[in-house]
Amino acid sequence: MPPIRLLRKRQFSLVEVVLVLALVVSLSALVVPGMTRSVIPDLEGRAARQLSAIGKGLTRYRRETGRNPCGFRGTPSYGWLHGPGRAPQFEQLPEGDAGNLAWFLQENRMGGGRGWRGPYCDDLTADPWGRQYVVLCQALWPAEGRNLHLPGVWVLSAGADGVIQTRPGDPVPVGDDLGIIVEVAPLETSYLSGGR
Repeated sequence: MPPIRLLRKRQFSLVEVVLVLALVVSLSALVVPGMTRSVIPDLEGRAARQLSAIGKGLTRYRRETGRNPCGFRGTPSYGWLHGPGRAPQFEQLPEGDAGNLAWFLQENRMGGGRGWRGPYCDDLTADPWGRQYVVLCQALWPAEGRNLHLPGVWVLSAGADGVIQTRPGDPVPVGDDLGIIVEVAPLETSYLSGGR
């Protein structure tokens, strides 16, 4: 009978395993930061485009209806409006009640009258971090907006930290908030007559 040769299984030594792990960790340390640097501007760019669309929608709503999107038929009752998504936290909760942004920009549920020609924002979604876009409306309140010298209506995303830190009177977004200011021109009086 021929002799049976036993083949020894080749196993990796501890040194080889450690070297391979060190190589994998080193490569991931080089690749991962580059990937996250490219993701953050993409999220912020997407938020900036949506903020702009909401701002344009608010401007068109005011121009076409002759009413402020801050309550039923323009009566100031909402201190802030929100879109879909998880609610952000607020460093300081805005004055007034909260209203739904879709009631003004996507549906004519708040007394926009015959001048409503929406929808004014086709794709109203949560921000890239899954939270609601917020519109601070105090500048639309007739007396308060002028008395407080507000720069306009803030349209905001809470950013990655999920906290709205910008206040109505701030000239620029605070913290990691992303936002635009929609200037508030006086409404034309021709729109206000006629009982729309």
